[in-house]
Amino acid sequence: MRFFALGVLAVFCLLVSCEGEPAVVQDQPPAKGPVSPPSRSVSRSSQPAFNPATVSPEERTVALRDCQELIKTLNGIIERKDYNTWVSYLDPVYVNLINNPVYLKNISLNSDRLKYNNIILKSPQDFFYNVVVPSRRSNHVDDIDFVASNIVKAFQINAKAGTKIRLYYLKKYPNGWKITAGDEELEVLNQILAPPG
Repeated sequence: MRFFALGVLAVFCLLVSCEGEPAVVQDQPPAKGPVSPPSRSVSRSSQPAFNPATVSPEERTVALRDCQELIKTLNGIIERKDYNTWVSYLDPVYVNLINNPVYLKNISLNSDRLKYNNIILKSPQDFFYNVVVPSRRSNHVDDIDFVASNIVKAFQINAKAGTKIRLYYLKKYPNGWKITAGDEELEVLNQILAPPG
């Protein structure tokens, strides 16, 4: 029995000491329950430099139309407050991000609305009901910018102010588009997780 316990402890130590990038899993449905938060630097799998000029006008038109349809679908899901269906539209990178308690705490501390209402986000469900539902239920996509061959920033244009508001980062999978974490979110998480000093 003692050897079994030592073996389990050794395996645990090996797993904890392993360094490296979290794997980005493609073509698999996202986890619906809690996912282990990343403990080290978070990034996408390394991709070669992308030139947006390589996207043809036809590809851009199709992507814009697909993203507009996705956002209409998401608006209905969010309006119904249907968390389980919403989660099915998240890619693994985003699922890991909103399962990270440090990231959720950072959002809680930096949102005037959440602070005013004394809301501390502790779970993806908290994030959905207190961040997504109030802010994303009636959006529309007016424009997209490709940041990779399969990732776009989706924007809503505020005509009065003459500004573009980034709504989502969306990633194309063989079975359709999903919400993914943007570089800004990953950078914030990396800053939070960075060791002091």
